[in-house]
Formats: sequence, C-alpha cells, structure tokens
Amino acid sequence: MINHIYWFSHYNFDGPSVRYRANYPLKYLKENHNVKYSLVIPGYSLKRILNFLATYFKAFFFRKKNSVIVIQKIYRKGLYTSLLKFLLLFRKKNTIYDVDDAYYIKYGNKVVDYFAKKCQNCTVGSQYLFDYFKKLNPNCFILTNISEIVN
Repeated sequence: MINHIYWFSHYNFDGPSVRYRANYPLKYLKENHNVKYSLVIPGYSLKRILNFLATYFKAFFFRKKNSVIVIQKIYRKGLYTSLLKFLLLFRKKNTIYDVDDAYYIKYGNKVVDYFAKKCQNCTVGSQYLFDYFKKLNPNCFILTNISEIVN
C-alpha cells in the first residue's frame, strides 16, 4: 500500500491538470486514506525552489518506504526536466508519468517519450493518449478522475 507520494507537477494551480489530477486527489487521499504527499509546483520564487530542492533530495536520498514518484506532464527541455530525468536514473521503481494532454504533438515527443519509457508506469487521461503511450510503456493505464483511484 502506498503511504507517500512525491508529485512533481508541470505547472501551478491555474492549470486544471494540476488541480484535478494532483491537488484534489492528493488531498482526498490524505484525508480519507492517510496517504501523505509532497507536491512540487515549479517556479522561480525562493519558496518554490526550496520546496523543489527539499522534495527532490528527499525522494533521491531518503525516499520513504512504500512511496511513489509521479512526474506530471513534463514535455519541455530545461533544468527542471533534466533534474527529473536524473532522478529517474536512480529511482525508477514505483514511478509514474502522468499525462492528460497531447503536448507531444505541439512541442515534439522527445521529452514525453523519454519519461514514458523510463517511468515504471504511465497514467493517461484518454483512450487516444492510451493508444500512443501503450506503445512506449506496457504499464499504461487510463485514469480520468479521482473515483478511479479510490474504487
């Protein structure tokens, strides 16, 4: 049973994906199933950078037993992406790449395909995405809403 989730988001709470696939489900799991979490919202403020570093180093060096690392919808190159790729080199077990949009069409598929192949599992938000990601990772699942997590 999972007791902690390290969630590395792609954006802030203005993005529906962050609210509906990360924030609300994480709060629900904490309140109803006592699953603790560390949610990273990327950004350039000191608070967000420190939160990222603290969560990253905890996941890298002091990962909790029965934990999972979720990387949500990362599709562009950059420092954040590079650091998450590095984390995956050493912490592939119990990792999930979560995607609910086909950003690989607009931005290219190199980054998306990397995470899809390197993470242990993929969760996607539609049949269309499932058809694409299943070719990259056999452990691919459609997850459209929170009720699928808890039922």
